[in-house]
Amino acid sequence: MPNFSPGDAKSLNEINSDHNPVSFEIDINANIPAITKVLKTTNWIKFTDHMQNLIPGNPTINTISDIEDSISKFTSSILTAINQASKSKLIKGAHRKFPPNITKKITLRNQLNKRLQITFDPRFKRNANRLTNEIKRNIEIHNQDSWKD
Repeated sequence: MPNFSPGDAKSLNEINSDHNPVSFEIDINANIPAITKVLKTTNWIKFTDHMQNLIPGNPTINTISDIEDSISKFTSSILTAINQASKSKLIKGAHRKFPPNITKKITLRNQLNKRLQITFDPRFKRNANRLTNEIKRNIEIHNQDSWKD
């Protein structure tokens, strides 16, 4: 859990069980920093290009240390490629909260996209695209109405 130090939680061995209760001491007067909102977008084509350039062909693996070295290099390559292909943008201002009708449509659209990834059924894609357009229109109307207030 964020903002907890290891000394804040204590396992209590007071009952005869495999599951011990846990006691937390929380300072309610603690000054917790505000959560920064960062939007991170990745250009997956750039990521792929970086990966092709960073990863050598088939490495020679003869020992366990060769395996560990290869895994380490592979992991490092992935992290480097993702950092080089990604941009971060700090989001300023209050978090937008949409009315329930819009959030329900967003949830349904996400479920349709998930089903599309599993089944490749074009009906899911058509319905998801239709919902995306509806959501955009609803958000535009919502934003216009919120400016009137």
